[in-house]
Amino acid sequence: MAETWWELARRLQETPSAELAHAACCNPSPSDLGEMLAWDRLVGEIAMAEGNVLVICDDPWLFRQLETLEGVRTGRRPALLALILGCRMRGLAARSKAALAMAWSAWATRLQRSTKTVGHPAILVYGHGASRADGTDAYFGDLLSTTPALRRVLHTDTRWNGAAALAADGRTSALHAWGSAIYAMIALPFARWRPRRSDVGGRYGWLVRRAAEREGATGAPAMTRWQIHCQERWLRNTSPRTVIWPWENQPWERPLVRAARSAGVHTAGYVHTIVGHHMWNQSPRANRDGLDAIPDAILCNGPGYAKDLERQGLSRSHMEMAGAYRFRPPAPLPHDRDGPVFVALSGTLSVTAELMRAVENAGRCGTQFLVKEHPMYPYAFQESECIRRTSNDLYHQPPLAAVVYAASAVGLEAHLAGIPVIRFVPSGRVATNILPPGINLPTADASTLAAAIASLEPMPPTPWEKVFQPVDPAIWKRHLDAAHEAMPETDPMDGTTGEGP
Repeated sequence: MAETWWELARRLQETPSAELAHAACCNPSPSDLGEMLAWDRLVGEIAMAEGNVLVICDDPWLFRQLETLEGVRTGRRPALLALILGCRMRGLAARSKAALAMAWSAWATRLQRSTKTVGHPAILVYGHGASRADGTDAYFGDLLSTTPALRRVLHTDTRWNGAAALAADGRTSALHAWGSAIYAMIALPFARWRPRRSDVGGRYGWLVRRAAEREGATGAPAMTRWQIHCQERWLRNTSPRTVIWPWENQPWERPLVRAARSAGVHTAGYVHTIVGHHMWNQSPRANRDGLDAIPDAILCNGPGYAKDLERQGLSRSHMEMAGAYRFRPPAPLPHDRDGPVFVALSGTLSVTAELMRAVENAGRCGTQFLVKEHPMYPYAFQESECIRRTSNDLYHQPPLAAVVYAASAVGLEAHLAGIPVIRFVPSGRVATNILPPGINLPTADASTLAAAIASLEPMPPTPWEKVFQPVDPAIWKRHLDAAHEAMPETDPMDGTTGEGP
């Protein structure tokens, strides 16, 4: 399925507005285009076999896609027009709301723009709750503390007040600060992916229409457009020596690489967390210009996921084993068969909702649960006698009976520390497996979670060094000190030197 999606994505990316689309970069977390392509293939194969098979489909776009297949007979089509109108109205409202928020963020953080950052190496990071103004960063550990010249720049997913708190260190600033409030109000409400006529009329035309309408029904295209706008102005204004960021090959990252390379800025993408063989967006095959949109170097956190990246088309010569800032060799955690079950909620809210329903059902059987929200995607749930909220991480819990997770690094961490683990498999979508090759953990869905917990047995942990490796300071220093082409210390806001409002 990966090859089909990669080929389609490369063609879709020929449309400039496709740089706003997750579907056009093969990201299986925010986009389900891959699943729709799989349904198309599965039903097509069934239709060519002997006998009759009933397929029930209430998705209006997928229904129309399936009726184009040879051997498929269909009934009445699900209504589509009202759904399209609803998506477009919702999308305009969401993007308008985002435009107001981003315009305010640009104004509120404007004083963080400073020529003090010109020529310095920089890390570009998401606004993680575990990052602090004392030099600790959730993605890069103590790198700020050990590298005085380093600057931290915050992705536009960071709220202005959170950015203000981190900027107290004098070395951190928000990308919002380089954005134009006027641009936000004018451009963001209308930022959306608009496929070409040839895209919606091709072999997978109905699925492309579906992806465009569904992504257009959210504020995500506006946020991607704002990120691209801010990062390009930041690059022009500060000419950093090097930019390193938690690399995932998301829509905004490809324009960043191209703009940095044009400006002579060295780029390094850090494989900061777990990857897995379903993360097809990290392959150069997902880019219309291949390696030209991949950072100059890929810094891996260890050997475990390098194998997945190599299978996806990155050569070993493009990767370096820089070591893991986010994962340290674990001390064995105590296991108590009668202890509570630790639940790590997903960053995908639909998966979290299904997981919480399964936890509530299992709680009725008497199992005690400690539930931790994703640090960047809070989820409101009702605590009970059997289900309690915790803000502590895995290593600050009482002895646990098990850990339940879905597409989270917590599951791998628990396994490496010797705690029994269950990977939750949601219904209605592909269960993305982000474990490295060679590690297979028990799975359960909503109907089998309680039984899986009751029958779970400990398994020998995988040695930490087979997945990760310690940080290599020499590699990090070499990339942070990489030469770059000097740029004028001017402010693109007004064409003058200095800070500017």
